[in-house]
Amino acid sequence: MNKATENDCAFTGLEAAIVLIAFIVVAAVFSFAVLGTGFFAAQKSGEVIQKGVETTSTSLALGGTVRVQSDTSDVKLKYIFLYLQVTPGRGGIDMDRVSYTLSTRNALTTFPPKDSRIAIAWQHRDDTDSLLEEGELVRVRITVKDLNIREDDAFTLEAVPPAGAVLAVTRTVPAGISTNTHYELL
Repeated sequence: MNKATENDCAFTGLEAAIVLIAFIVVAAVFSFAVLGTGFFAAQKSGEVIQKGVETTSTSLALGGTVRVQSDTSDVKLKYIFLYLQVTPGRGGIDMDRVSYTLSTRNALTTFPPKDSRIAIAWQHRDDTDSLLEEGELVRVRITVKDLNIREDDAFTLEAVPPAGAVLAVTRTVPAGISTNTHYELL
């Protein structure tokens, strides 16, 4: 019986070594999976941060006051004038791809890019492309005579670029407007 016991001890040591090696292999596979997931999450976080920086670094800003012009035959608005520039940063905004949304108490109207009711006039331009870049200024005229915006009406105008933050401007038409007159709205 002593001989059998000695052989069993050697066999038990071999079993323990095999189990130890199995644990090491399982731990290596598990750590590889955990590290792979961590690297994937870090990469996705980096992409989200980069997209956020791009969104905030190229956004529109008011380049002057908001002006309106009343209609020639009625005391309602005919045009809204908006002066736009980009915030300091990298890149520009393609003005041919900007849409506008006008909301009043009674209506919500969207003006898609290149809508016939939108007229763009460059006030200060460094080149001939349609990109609004740092140092450039553009005037946007929106025809609103069919929307029946009258005195004491509040409206919100949003300029929605293809990428970047939306510029929202809320103004109220003054009381006692006259026909065919320009007003600055502060």
